[in-house]
Amino acid sequence: MNSDKSWVIDKHTRQRIERQRLMRVLRSRARAPSAVELKRLRELLRKIDPQLAAEQHFVGMQAVGLAHANRDDLDVRGFGSLKADGVHAHLVRVTTRAHELADARAGVDGAPRSDSVLCVLRNNEVLALDRVVLHKPDVCVVLDGELCLRKEHLTPEERYRINSAVSVHNGNYIDFFTAADEAAAACGVDVRSAEHQAQYDAHYTLLFGAFDALYAGARVTANTYLERMKLVKELTEVPLARMASKTTRLVLDELDAQLERAGGVSQLSLCVFCKPIWSVQFIKAALHTVPECMRGVLIDGVIFNPANEPYTRGVNRRLLKFKLAHPVDFAVAARAGAERDTVHYALRVMQRGRALEIADGELLCDTRLAIEMMDELFGHVRRGGAPHSAIVECEPVVDVHKRVRWRPLQHRAEKRFPNNYETYAATLAALNNTFDEAALIKYVQQRLRTARQRGAAPAPQSARAVSQ
Repeated sequence: MNSDKSWVIDKHTRQRIERQRLMRVLRSRARAPSAVELKRLRELLRKIDPQLAAEQHFVGMQAVGLAHANRDDLDVRGFGSLKADGVHAHLVRVTTRAHELADARAGVDGAPRSDSVLCVLRNNEVLALDRVVLHKPDVCVVLDGELCLRKEHLTPEERYRINSAVSVHNGNYIDFFTAADEAAAACGVDVRSAEHQAQYDAHYTLLFGAFDALYAGARVTANTYLERMKLVKELTEVPLARMASKTTRLVLDELDAQLERAGGVSQLSLCVFCKPIWSVQFIKAALHTVPECMRGVLIDGVIFNPANEPYTRGVNRRLLKFKLAHPVDFAVAARAGAERDTVHYALRVMQRGRALEIADGELLCDTRLAIEMMDELFGHVRRGGAPHSAIVECEPVVDVHKRVRWRPLQHRAEKRFPNNYETYAATLAALNNTFDEAALIKYVQQRLRTARQRGAAPAPQSARAVSQ
């Protein structure tokens, strides 16, 4: 049975449960970074951006929602990749093999190893993970990507949905452990609790899907997207076509040595892979194709990356995110209302670096999940506590009078800032003029036909070039 149809856990509660699972697994394997690691991280990030403030560690590029209004920004010569429903983060190796040898000679107490990495979250939190394998242990690395979980053992029904090209964007193709949850719920167990859900954690693998590179021995943000993805593949994969070459044999020997040092594959705290990409011109076939490395990973959309543009820190209007759902991350500010036991909520987005309050923004707490979440975040305000603010992902709900209200879906604890005003405005526009999957495919194909008629068909670049 698809978990969307479960009478125990609805799809929004499922999203929250899986996000909590992801952060629970991550924190159970992570440790606090050492002073040496933080120092090296700051030095490395300054090589990427010399103007970076001391407390800033996240230097990521952010996508803009794809809608009718900005569809012309889509680069049909570019590339797409499936978006995991995970946590945007950087994966950073600050300690190379040379660092490790120098630390040993200097007798540095508690010095990090070359198979240790740092995970930098969007709120600038830094977590350290040991026993993580990447190629080229002699170079410092900053990869951009998504932390996510993969359910390792898929049922025949789950594999059927993937292999029959059922849209993984229209609903969860993963059943999770719905049958067990429903049986437990019938016996009075709170199956939504972290204590109950934690029993399934061992059935998931913690992954980092790398989809870009900022630094690989040198700053690479000025390189084209394909050049950067080629580096990502070199850091995460062994090309099968070159298995017999001497160079590849050396790479495999180095990989075996790293795995032996970690205690085997089962002892790795995090598995890193390169997110597969495909040419936009093959969108109709590729949109529903789930690569093996992402089977068992929750998917919530597609990212379209322009082919020849540099990595741009902050919002990149050419980096487009296509999702069937249109949530917005608001900064929800709560203060005590005029009447007893009431709370006044203000919804804010960012505009030109400042918080802008949405004049007619109204929360709709009509689900058990929304009510519990708002009480968890702001219950102390209702009981007379100090005003409080948090980043909350909300979905738009339009009533019969065409009034838009916002239903809370999840607390985005890993974020420091809400979405920008352009994202909010694009969401409102999308409600009136839906840009769905069929419209996207039709638009891309029309653009391609027009380009060919003008004798300017897209260059025969393909994702295959990344591995060559």
